[in-house]
Amino acid sequence: LYYDADVISTLLDTFENFKLDTPVLARINNRKILSGLIKEYNLETKTEEIFNIVDHAEKVSTEKTETALIEIGLPVERAEEIMDFIEINGPREEVVEKLRNMGIGNEVFNLGVDELDAVLGVLEADGYSDEVTADMKIVRGLDYYTGTVFEFILPEFKKIGSVCGGGRYENLAGYFTEQKFPGVGGSIGLTRLFYVLNDNKLLKSQDEKPIDKVIIPVTGSELPFALKLASKMRSSGEKVTIAMSNKHLSDKLNYASKIAKSAIVLGEDEVKSGVYEIKDFE
Repeated sequence: LYYDADVISTLLDTFENFKLDTPVLARINNRKILSGLIKEYNLETKTEEIFNIVDHAEKVSTEKTETALIEIGLPVERAEEIMDFIEINGPREEVVEKLRNMGIGNEVFNLGVDELDAVLGVLEADGYSDEVTADMKIVRGLDYYTGTVFEFILPEFKKIGSVCGGGRYENLAGYFTEQKFPGVGGSIGLTRLFYVLNDNKLLKSQDEKPIDKVIIPVTGSELPFALKLASKMRSSGEKVTIAMSNKHLSDKLNYASKIAKSAIVLGEDEVKSGVYEIKDFE
C-alpha cells in the first residue's frame, strides 16, 4: 500500500478535477499481473508482443486478437487462456477473486493482484466505488510502465476513447540518468475533453479577441522596424503579434481582424517617417 501511495494520490486528484455533469469511470489494472502470467506460461520471449496485442484488443475483434496471439507463436490453448484472462473486469472483490482462483503461483502475478486490490480498496474507502473498475485490458502499451496503470473514460462518450491515462513507472528516468527515480504520472486528452465540454455546452463563448494589435509589414524590408515597434508595445503591456506571411495585404488584414482589436500596416513611408495609422476592428 505504501508503494502505491502516490498512485492513489494521483487518481484522487484526477477525480477531484473531473467535475463534469457526465459520469467518469477509471479503469485500473497492474502490469505485473500480465507480466506474471506470461512468466507462468514461459512466454517471456513474447512479452512485448503480447502486451502490444492486449493493448490494442479493444480496437479489433476478439477473433483478430486471438489470431494475433497465435501468429506470434503461442499455442492455441495458451492464446485462449490469455483471451479469457483479458476479459476479466468489474468490481474489486469480484476481479480479485477471479484472479486468485486462476491458481497462478508466480510471485510477480500475485504481487500485482495485491497492489491492484490495495489501490482499488483505498479508492472505494474514499467513496469512489461507482467510479472505479478493475480491467485486465488496460495495460498501457509503453513498456516503461511497471505497476499500476489507469485510463479514465466518460461512459456516455465511450466512442472517443480514454480522456486521461497513465500509471507507475520505475525506470523511465533511466533513459536519461543512471540514478533511479521512480514515479507516477498521467496525461490528459484535451481534444477529447473539449469535444465533451462542447457537447455539454460547458464552453463559454470567447467573444473577446486575444491580441491587442497585429503589425503587418508590407514587405520584408519593413520587418526590422516592425520587430522594434512590437517590442516597444509589448514592454508597455500590450499583446502584439506580427503577420510575417507572404500572403496579400488583404488576407493579412482579414486574419488580423479575426484575432486582434486593431492592426498597423507598415510600408516604406511609415518606416521612413515613423508615423503609422492604427486600424481599429471594433
